[in-house]
Amino acid sequence: MVWFALLEANYVMSYVSCETRHTWFLHAATLVSVLAVAAGGWTAWRAGPVDATERPTAPLSSETQESRARWMAIGGVALSIWFILVILAMEIPIALLATCGAK
Repeated sequence: MVWFALLEANYVMSYVSCETRHTWFLHAATLVSVLAVAAGGWTAWRAGPVDATERPTAPLSSETQESRARWMAIGGVALSIWFILVILAMEIPIALLATCGAK
């Protein structure tokens, strides 16, 4: 969701960037997006395996619960890393290309 919001924000703000010849707000939007995705990754990491004080429900043993929680935590962190890389790749054209043919 953060990546998609950044994509749409960059699309809208590119017109403003073209008229003002400034790109600082595009860079700021990228920074905010990276921080939001990193916060999601940190939350996924912190939500890892449950502590041993919880009583497991009927068909789930504590090993199964711990395994699933670990898998979901690792998956959340991996997806966060992936989307941070995607967002940083979106920053490359903003950093390297001239704004609307400015010389």
